[in-house]
Parts: sequence; C-alpha cells; structure tokens
Amino acid sequence: MDEFADVIDSILNSYKSRWPGNIIDLVFLAIEQNPYYLKRYHEFADGDYGTTNSMIGRYVKEFTGMKTVKEMGKPQSKLIKNYTQLE
Repeated sequence: MDEFADVIDSILNSYKSRWPGNIIDLVFLAIEQNPYYLKRYHEFADGDYGTTNSMIGRYVKEFTGMKTVKEMGKPQSKLIKNYTQLE
C-alpha cells in the first residue's frame, strides 16, 4: 500500500472539514477523475482490483478513524461495485 498511499493521502487531505460517510466512494471517484491518479491506480492494482480496492477501503477507514455503518451498493465511482458507509 505504501506505493499508493500518497495518492489516497492527497485526496483525503483535500477535505477541509469532516469527511462525509461516503468518503470511500469519493476517494475512488477522485482517482477515476484524475488521469495521473488513475494511471497510478492501474499500476498499483496490476490486474488484482478486488484486493486493491479492499486495501484502499481499509486504508481510508484507518486514516479517517471512522467506523463502519453498512455496506452500500450503487457507488458514484465506476471503479467499485460497492463500498462501506462510514461515520
């Protein structure tokens, strides 16, 4: 995760106030919308997107210190099929 943490840190640090509950989805959306982040994401995943996405979700949860509320479907990001709602 170390080789991709700087991307996630940059996205999370761009929030000036409290992170919203759908922050995991928003992180993936930010990756998807930034060509440099998206290139890094694909390089980091190296084809194993399930494991990569889980690692990113866990990293976001740990970074924010938020707690799991429930699993959510229909994310805004096309990189994921579902995400964990946090509070």
